[in-house]
Amino acid sequence: NFEHVSHGLMQQQTMLVPRSEPVKISRITIKNNSAWSRRLTLTYYVEWVLGVQRHGNSQFVVTERDQETGALLARNAYNEEYSDRIAFMDINLPISTYTGDRTEFIGRHGNLKNPAALRRVGLSGRMGAGYDPCGALQVEINLKPGEQKEVICLLGQGTDLKEVQQIITSYRDRDRVDEELDKVKKYWDKVLGVIQVRTPDLSMDLLL
Repeated sequence: NFEHVSHGLMQQQTMLVPRSEPVKISRITIKNNSAWSRRLTLTYYVEWVLGVQRHGNSQFVVTERDQETGALLARNAYNEEYSDRIAFMDINLPISTYTGDRTEFIGRHGNLKNPAALRRVGLSGRMGAGYDPCGALQVEINLKPGEQKEVICLLGQGTDLKEVQQIITSYRDRDRVDEELDKVKKYWDKVLGVIQVRTPDLSMDLLL
């Protein structure tokens, strides 16, 4: 879990990976603790590698948007082992804008600490081949005073489009995410609880 409070907003992020499916889940909770309504933009950004390293692979990565789910997809047909796999990213809220162009998002001489895309409104929707590839999704969140909302971001891969769509549909459901989080916690409690160490040095106990 990661927690942060600033500008009248409570923010919490929980990250997990289900044991049985190839997807990373980021569950983000935002609560408006201020006395006025807030309109926020949440941006989810990834840099596709789809190989051993980004340099040398990026020119082969092709991006597109899935019309059924709205998720962003990426393929690298030149990867010897995973040429048939489809990587994806998704948010469980209506997407306002998106792009697959890293240069557009960061800026020609920019960096991720201060990306050009966050200094203007909206993204271009560029997808396809020939770009320095990335994935960026933006959603709008409106919060009344005291209101709290939860956002689920997904990053994963599937063997084909049907599997990708099944994973996305399944984990957009908050109850399913809660269920998987409980399973993951129980699994690690079992794994890490097999051996218990007690010494006169508490720091050593915690380390072991």
